[in-house]
Amino acid sequence: MIAFDRKEFEKLININIRKNIIQKSKYQTDLLENIVDFQSGLWKGYTDDLQLVKVLRNTNFDNGKLSYKNIAEIDVDKEQFKKRQLKYGDIILEKSGGSETQAIGRVALFDKNTEEIYSYSNFCLRIRVKEENKVNPIYLWLFLNDFYNNGGTKPLQNGVRLLNIDLEGYKKINIPLPPKG
Repeated sequence: MIAFDRKEFEKLININIRKNIIQKSKYQTDLLENIVDFQSGLWKGYTDDLQLVKVLRNTNFDNGKLSYKNIAEIDVDKEQFKKRQLKYGDIILEKSGGSETQAIGRVALFDKNTEEIYSYSNFCLRIRVKEENKVNPIYLWLFLNDFYNNGGTKPLQNGVRLLNIDLEGYKKINIPLPPKG
């Protein structure tokens, strides 16, 4: 009920049973945190140096894909945006939100190869493959989407009114790495 594996003490009690998530595979595996970079999303900026961008939100998730309808356009801090501009192949993870009937942890693939400028909201997290010669981003998205659809993120959610993903646990997912070719 109390997480002792974190540096900061949180005054939350988690009533969800934490399960070890073991992925069996005939291929070599690696932890997700070793093959990707994570970056939290952003929301409205409050400095004088702002830029208008399209921001994808949880409401744009549609069965593992993105709906490009009803996209928020907001002014964000230019400096913050530099680290948060989406590029083709990025995976967006729903890190907060959810409901009693819908677990958090959904993923969607940013599949636009465009000059348009997109980012993602503060309820999301960007996952970007470090080395595409090690793992294909589309394969990783398919794997993480299947992981979510099979209930893999349920033991990784905590919170009462607003659900949050246990990011440290999520980073420990073992990803099978089939040979490329």
